[in-house]
Amino acid sequence: MSLVKETALDAMIRLGVPLQLNLGIEEVDNPIACRLKPCELYEIVGELAVGKTQVCYSIVADQLMNTEYDVVWFDMNGSFRSERLLAYIEQNSPDSDRLYCLDRIFVCRIQDALSLFGALKRVANSTEMDRVRLVIVDNIGCILEKTIWTMRDGGADMQRIILQALNDLTDDGVTVITTNHLVSF
Repeated sequence: MSLVKETALDAMIRLGVPLQLNLGIEEVDNPIACRLKPCELYEIVGELAVGKTQVCYSIVADQLMNTEYDVVWFDMNGSFRSERLLAYIEQNSPDSDRLYCLDRIFVCRIQDALSLFGALKRVANSTEMDRVRLVIVDNIGCILEKTIWTMRDGGADMQRIILQALNDLTDDGVTVITTNHLVSF
């Protein structure tokens, strides 16, 4: 008898186990029909390294390839890589003008909650605001986690202010997507 190396995924496929759970809601169960509503605030939450940022790259690439609107990406931990975004653009639309797409994404490295708030306000008050329709706040938990330690010194207020600034952007016609790896405190 010889042993065969098999991953859990390989075993599930071999056994015919369904690889997705259906909710019975067509808009959710059918990934082709699933679209983000504009002017909403979304949060993608999950464990580390499950693909939250990759989903954002895909959404941003779609926005840049299929619209004339700009994108703002707030990078909390220095993980944004233009080559990863470019790979999505090239994979899905090899004929796209890559430089034109990359010219329309603005990346801002954020160090703390106060700088995030300031950057959100600058976007909201920008004369170019009518060009921005998507804002990504990647790894928002990296910044908000620090406010937990200062709850008595205004940390909770800072969280509320940032949330209000995000909601204000949606009121101005922007779709906001945050990613967060903190699933519990």
